[in-house]
Amino acid sequence: MRVVYDEGEQREFIQDMLHVFRTALLAARFDEIRLDALVRKLASYLAIIRSALKSAAYESEKEYRLLDLLPNKLEEPNEGLLFRVSGGALVPYLVADLTQSSAQSAAEPIRHIKIGPCLDYNLVMASFTLYSSQTARNLNVTRSNVSMRCE
Repeated sequence: MRVVYDEGEQREFIQDMLHVFRTALLAARFDEIRLDALVRKLASYLAIIRSALKSAAYESEKEYRLLDLLPNKLEEPNEGLLFRVSGGALVPYLVADLTQSSAQSAAEPIRHIKIGPCLDYNLVMASFTLYSSQTARNLNVTRSNVSMRCE
């Protein structure tokens, strides 16, 4: 999914998504079970929408995001769910083999990586350079022109 940076486009994107649910929600307003199911579905769509919006300050990154929603019942085991540590917290993730696609660019699905603002750019760059050489992937790795912000 392409990330949306422009505030006007973001508003339009949100309004379009809400419009899709408006009629169904109004029709279900007297059916509590159906309304509850629709509200749950809307909540997951709002999470998707949120992941597609980013400050205009990052527009130069021209980011795309891949999403795979976790199951509704997180207490049920998911064999593909893995975890990594980031900022002292466990972050769940799923491995996706993008080369299994039938798309024309599937053999090299990622050709360009732009390193965003970080505390140790040289370490991150060295890591991607090593990854590229070890996997025989022809990656173009560049530095983002977005400045580091500490908020």
